[in-house]
Amino acid sequence: MNKPDGLTIVREEDIEEFMSRLPVGKLPGIGKQTLKELDMLGIKMASDILKFDLSFWVNRFGKHGQKLYEKAQGKDNSPVEPYREPKSIGAENTFPQDINEKEEIKKWILVQSEKVGRELRAKGYMGRKVTLKIKFSDFKLTTRTRSLSYHTNCTKVIYDTAMELLGEIKLKKSIRLTGVSVSGLSRGYRQMRLIEDKATMKQEKIDRAFDYIVNKFGKEALRRGILIK
Repeated sequence: MNKPDGLTIVREEDIEEFMSRLPVGKLPGIGKQTLKELDMLGIKMASDILKFDLSFWVNRFGKHGQKLYEKAQGKDNSPVEPYREPKSIGAENTFPQDINEKEEIKKWILVQSEKVGRELRAKGYMGRKVTLKIKFSDFKLTTRTRSLSYHTNCTKVIYDTAMELLGEIKLKKSIRLTGVSVSGLSRGYRQMRLIEDKATMKQEKIDRAFDYIVNKFGKEALRRGILIK
């Protein structure tokens, strides 16, 4: 039974038929090399594995062969990993060449702030802590974090906070990497802050319009002026 979220439920009595229609490469744990070997044996569908007995697969692949045989029968004793909410969402870049110009650093931080904000909004999260990470040419790593009084996924708030954090760091050496992340995540809407929020609400409308255009036409369809050379 197929569900709207892409989940397929196979009843026990339908496993054999399902495996006969499932390409063997769709089985979990089968890499390119294993797939090549299976192809040489004429194994195309998952059910084809059962044309050989268990000892054949164990002799050929060891423990992996046993798991392969079990999966072809619809059996998998691997523990189910529950979904875990992320603790933070971030973006970072290591540069091909170290950067010295502060304006160039600011551009990269803006790119990362936009990426983080867009991902937060896409996944329905807001966060209260913004962290800026800087790695210098000597590989020394420096981080600064600021806690906000409210949850946000607004790109401008993230960027402005990251800029404040950048101002706290002495940039005496060239920079190899920058990164921006937001933590203290929660889902839902933050509490409005009256007067201060009027400006933020305007920025959030801009973010929604920005997201719509980027999602429909691609990242290059719309860029902020500071990023255009």
